[in-house]
Amino acid sequence: MPIHAAINEINDEHFERWLDLFGKTARAVCPPAAASFFIERAKRVAESLRLGISLHRGDDSVLRVVAGEGSGKSQLQS
Repeated sequence: MPIHAAINEINDEHFERWLDLFGKTARAVCPPAAASFFIERAKRVAESLRLGISLHRGDDSVLRVVAGEGSGKSQLQS
């Protein structure tokens, strides 16, 4: 995670793109049940990494969103 946090350009758009590519690839090469499992796991990994990067950068607003105080679900929780 520290390596990712050090890349200032990483943002939510990058996570969404990665999840999109990962999902397309998983559906193309895995049986449907396995693809669904891997995609859900990837979403959790992405959300955890996104939160870790935000906290590492000093953005504690993500804690309010996770606690339900923010503007609702994060983009990655869909």
